[in-house]
Amino acid sequence: MGGTKEKAKYITEKLEDLMIKATIDNIKTDSFEFDAVSGLRVKPSSNNKMVKISVGLGEMTVNPLPTAVIEGVKFVFPKNAKWICVEPNGVVYWAEKQSRMSVDEYDGKPYGWGANKTPVLKVNEDGFLRAVIRKNLPPDFWKKSWERLATNELRYLVQD
Repeated sequence: MGGTKEKAKYITEKLEDLMIKATIDNIKTDSFEFDAVSGLRVKPSSNNKMVKISVGLGEMTVNPLPTAVIEGVKFVFPKNAKWICVEPNGVVYWAEKQSRMSVDEYDGKPYGWGANKTPVLKVNEDGFLRAVIRKNLPPDFWKKSWERLATNELRYLVQD
């Protein structure tokens, strides 16, 4: 290999080949992404809203929508989704803004997060739409469960 342009082209071609192979393998094993709003399965990167970004020596096309892996399943969130949290019962929610903790007015104990959050939905094996529930969480995990959703653009740019 000669110059930088040739290296960049080689890396870009290899990445595209790997992405195509990974997509084909995912479709064969029936591992789809889930739309967090509708709960329906979508093919990986089936969104037409793709963006080209520069990575190292080459360019890569990625989906700018926020994604997260919950209980081993990848979910795609709407563009306005910024945060993800877990309630005390294990139900996973997404929100545009962080909510305050709701406190019982009689004994002062916290019992969950405030309003303005949307549950993450998934179609189960029987075809029914259900909220995603995380199991086997340590006690009081929900109090520290707010996480910022990163877009794929940011993930590729901040990798070491």
